[in-house]
Amino acid sequence: MLSSKTKLDLPFDILPHNLNNRASCVHTLVYVSLNCMRMIATIMLLIMGMPHGNAQDSRTESELLLKDKRYGTHHYKVLRQRYYDSSQYLHTIQKVNIRMDGKVIAALRLPVADFEAKNFGVSKIEETIDGFLIAAHWGGGNYFYDNTYYFVYKDGQFYLRDINYILYIPDSEKKESYHKKLQQPVALSKVDILHYLEKE
Repeated sequence: MLSSKTKLDLPFDILPHNLNNRASCVHTLVYVSLNCMRMIATIMLLIMGMPHGNAQDSRTESELLLKDKRYGTHHYKVLRQRYYDSSQYLHTIQKVNIRMDGKVIAALRLPVADFEAKNFGVSKIEETIDGFLIAAHWGGGNYFYDNTYYFVYKDGQFYLRDINYILYIPDSEKKESYHKKLQQPVALSKVDILHYLEKE
């Protein structure tokens, strides 16, 4: 039992100022207990869902082997990979890596969902006549975007050349489409998707 001289050294005030009010005290303690249980459950789910091992681990989300004859004897793969950092595992990073004959030659960092682009996600990665495309979606509330980024192959590298934007406006049930062709294609490793989320 707590004596009248006992000091509660807590990081925040969770008890009512009037300790004689037992109902209020019980209600507060139950509320705090439930929140602690939720927090523990969330942490356990995150730990169980994470790969174990090194300080930074990765998981391949998708893999595309490019088969066009233009690549000659080289084997190009487009991999979407998720990286887990033990120091900040709540904010996993996704990259699209280009591998040639088993070696990564270029990488594209994708926006972190909700922190950098609301609800950002990759819908698909497909081979095209002159390279490959990345279809992505993002947005929420009054706008939703479906963006398709087209990368073309040239001299052993891939470049962003075209972007298709489709904007959905739920309130008005309208859809706007827009195509953008870059005047100067950008090398995949130098592309910042955040600069190409919306049509200018």
